[in-house]
Amino acid sequence: ITEFQQNFNGEFNVLGMKHRFLLGGDLYHIETKSAIGYLPTFWTFDTIDYTDGSATYNNFNPTAVDALLAQGTSAKTHSALSTYSAYIADAINVTDRLILSAALRFDHFDNQGIYDPATNTTTGAFSQNALSPKFGAVFQVIKDQVSVFGNYQNSFKNVLNTNPGATESFNPEKANQFEAGVKFNTFQNRLSATLSYYNIEVKDIVRAGAGGPGISIQDGNQTSKGFEAEITSNPIPGLNFILGYAFNNSKLNKVADAGYNGLRPENSGPENMINYWISYSMQNTTLKGLGFGFGGNYADENYVYNKNTGTEVETYSLPSYSVVNAAIYYDQPKYRLSLKVNNLTDELYFNGGYTTTNVQAPRTFMGSVSYKF
Repeated sequence: ITEFQQNFNGEFNVLGMKHRFLLGGDLYHIETKSAIGYLPTFWTFDTIDYTDGSATYNNFNPTAVDALLAQGTSAKTHSALSTYSAYIADAINVTDRLILSAALRFDHFDNQGIYDPATNTTTGAFSQNALSPKFGAVFQVIKDQVSVFGNYQNSFKNVLNTNPGATESFNPEKANQFEAGVKFNTFQNRLSATLSYYNIEVKDIVRAGAGGPGISIQDGNQTSKGFEAEITSNPIPGLNFILGYAFNNSKLNKVADAGYNGLRPENSGPENMINYWISYSMQNTTLKGLGFGFGGNYADENYVYNKNTGTEVETYSLPSYSVVNAAIYYDQPKYRLSLKVNNLTDELYFNGGYTTTNVQAPRTFMGSVSYKF
């Protein structure tokens, strides 16, 4: 793998407006050489009846696999692909309250294909270009206290067509995102907040097809709309609040398998998530340095399988959960003592995806002693 990047940054004034300018480019190149044996019966090593209690799973071992590979032939291949990119960006202080920004990225993707020295042939070679623009604006309604912002950005991902015998390339997967919101920093920095709404649409998604294992098709369309809030507050000395909330409405709009249309995508995460933390540190001279903390997080159920079979919507989901944590500490100039309890209520909860379901830690106590010098 070879990677190279060069950026040129600069700040200058034109017609009284400050510019923060970026010009750059990068190169990514990867080559893969392999010499492997392949199985006489493609993909199949052995067949086991899982209802037969006498089935010997120990037959699947390195010695047996090597013996089967030796019955095949040796396939040597050499593949390479390169990505050449150039980009330009500028952020302009039009006034002391208005900032505009714009950026453009050009990407040339060159897949040199797979070369087979045995036949002296190359297959799967193709190249394609993509442009990705970005625009944004920030306006201070109340200088240094209240700002509104909005931005648009486009992104893409090059995808290889790995279907057996494929002769056509996939287009880059493309996403368009719009975001708008407001930022506060008021009451002499005692209240800070960011509230934002976003809308993301992804087109030309490559997904598993119905033609069998290893078959992919490019027909997906997915939208995600949501709201995010992050609030921090220090209303009185020693007392601090942190609150975060995220809402995401994600939906598959167009896929070849109609069973997924209109449903929340699998593994798209919970629809609602909340995190919070409240802490207070004593300010009087007798108990100064003694502090308490309390907080946690909440998450909706997470669909890891979600499909309409025609008669019903079949789902497999990880249940919603609410985890509470607490802490106490004593902080002095030369030392610090602390005790934290995670999952205070001993909540049973899980995370994972389509292939895994992982139970998370039960109530856990952690203590620490620190000496400063």
